[in-house]
Amino acid sequence: MNRLIETTKLQERGQLTIPLVIRERMGIRKGSKVAFVETDTGRFELRVVEDEIMAAFDEIGAALKKKGISIEELIAEGKKARKQLYKERYGKAA
Repeated sequence: MNRLIETTKLQERGQLTIPLVIRERMGIRKGSKVAFVETDTGRFELRVVEDEIMAAFDEIGAALKKKGISIEELIAEGKKARKQLYKERYGKAA
């Protein structure tokens, strides 16, 4: 169920002031990055970007765990792959 919490007015240069009650509930502070995300239904949601990044990291972590790969193993394999690519591209070790 949707309910109206606050309204705001679009300023001349396209700026919106996010009402205090919403900033407090969402944990938005000065300098916070937010994203406007379009949903499958065509509506838009306001999301704190840090939350999106952490959610992506959580998904990656869950996928790695499911495959039995630790983050340390992933990093080590990434280093190995970068060294190999460097050697292939430049003909010498990094």
